[in-house]
Amino acid sequence: MRVYFLDRPLKGEEIEFVENALGYEIEQVRIPYVLPVINDTKAYHDRPLIDDDLVRKHLLKSGISEDRGKQVGLVMPLDMHWYAAFAHAIEKETGIYPYLIQTGEHKESIGNPGPIRIIDMEGLLGNTE
Repeated sequence: MRVYFLDRPLKGEEIEFVENALGYEIEQVRIPYVLPVINDTKAYHDRPLIDDDLVRKHLLKSGISEDRGKQVGLVMPLDMHWYAAFAHAIEKETGIYPYLIQTGEHKESIGNPGPIRIIDMEGLLGNTE
C-alpha cells in the first residue's frame, strides 16, 4: 500500500505501527508541492484559497493514478490547512478516501499530544466492505 506525505515520511516505529495496523507493507511516496505559506494569525476566511486543481496536479506528479480504485494512506501534514484538501483530492483521484496517519509529531503540533494513530476516513463515512 502506498502512503503519501508532504512534510516528512514515516520513520522506524511509525512504519512498523502502520504496517501492523493495516496489514500491508507500505511504500512511501513524497508529494512534490509548492504551496502558499499559511499565516496562522489570520482568520480562516483570510487564508489562501485551496485550489483543488493545483492539489490534484501535485498528486498526479507523485503517481496517484497508479492507485485508482485502491485505498492509500496520507501522513497528515503539519499544517492542518492542507490535510482536508489533499484527502479530498486523493478521493477524487482514487475513488476512495485515504487512511489519515496522524503522527505523534503532528498531534503535538496541534496541542493534542499522544502516540501515532490511523483514521479510516472511508470507514467514517460508512463505506466499508
